[in-house]
Order: sequence, then C-alpha cells, then structure tokens
Amino acid sequence: MTPRVVGRRRIILPLTIALLGLGFNIIVAVSMAPTTDELWHTRYGLLILGGKPQKARVLLDSKMPVSAFNAIPIRIGMYHGMPPKLANILQDVRAARWATIVAAFGLSLLVFVYADSLFGRTAGLFAQLLFVMEPNIIAHSTLSTTDLYVAAAALLFLYCLRRFLLSPNTKNAAWTAITLSVAQLTKFSAAYLYIVLAVALLASALYTRYGRDKRYPIPGRQM
Repeated sequence: MTPRVVGRRRIILPLTIALLGLGFNIIVAVSMAPTTDELWHTRYGLLILGGKPQKARVLLDSKMPVSAFNAIPIRIGMYHGMPPKLANILQDVRAARWATIVAAFGLSLLVFVYADSLFGRTAGLFAQLLFVMEPNIIAHSTLSTTDLYVAAAALLFLYCLRRFLLSPNTKNAAWTAITLSVAQLTKFSAAYLYIVLAVALLASALYTRYGRDKRYPIPGRQM
C-alpha cells in the first residue's frame, strides 16, 4: 500500500467526525433565533468591510475585525440589482453564521491534528469527538460572534509554538509570530497569548540550561 493511500485512509475518520460536527452546527444555526450580540458583531463587520472601523457606539467597543467574515454575505446582499429573494437570504443572520461554521469545521480538524501529535491517533480522534459533541462549543460554533474564532486562533498559535519549540527554525518562528498576531484580531482576551509565549520561551531556556537533557536548544537569535 502506497504512502499516499495510507494518508488518504488516515484522514477518513477525522474528516467524518468533522462532517458530523458540521451537520450538528448547520442544524442549530438554521433553527436558532438571532441573538442581540450577533447583530452588533455583524454591524461592526460591515463597518470593517466599508473601510470605517471607528467604534462610534459603546456597544461596538468589544467587537473585532474578524467579524468582517460574517458580514460578507450581508454586504453582498446589499448590492443594487441583487434579486430581492436572494438579497433577503444573504441579509438574514443565518447567512452570517456560515463563516463561524466553516471556522468550527477547521478547528475540529486542528483539534485532531494537535492531539494526534501529542498523544497519538486514538487520543486525537477521541478529543475531536468530544469537541464536536460539546454543547457549549456547538453554541459558539453557530453564532456570528468571536468566541469560536479566538479559540481557533489560540489553538493554532499553540500548535505553531510547539512546532517552534521542537524545531526552532525561521519558518516555524514566522508561523508562530503570524498566528500570534492574527489572534489579536479575534478578541481582546487573546492578548494573554503574549504571556503564554513569554512563559514558554523562558521555561524552554531554563530547561535547556539546567535540564538533564537538551531537547529544546533554542538559539538566542531565534528567541
């Protein structure tokens, strides 16, 4: 059996679980009434798409640029000449939720990849299954808010940071920096990731210097 065939078979179960989660999220998203917070998130997303990111109202203070993804269908539905029926569909809050649903699908696969790299395939599949069945995650995966985005950004950053610690080269350093900065566009609380980065680098440096083995020898230039 060729490595390509093995690779394809290896992704079948994680992809099936991710599709199961996608089905749950679609069912919830199309049947759930809009929340008040969603409307303000998409409103700020429209301001971002219109090149006017100013937060003129207090209710916009906590809103972030990543909401522009949710506002894309609404913005398209506002174009002149759009058929009324299609415009109504695109401007509905359910259409705005699709960006979050897609992000949740990607996060589900990332949960598997990360857990697999840490503890093996069985643990990765179990972690992914827990992810797609957890009610709180399903709720945030079906709203046009930023909680799911910050979770995805944080996990992606941690995954890249681990790769950097294991292999401290310029490529992994760049990906760690990029994912850290992108996370800041999802929610203000993502600022804590800078603390995580500092603690991880400090712990790695101390372990390299005083540990019994030298598993994490990160050069000062890469630091």
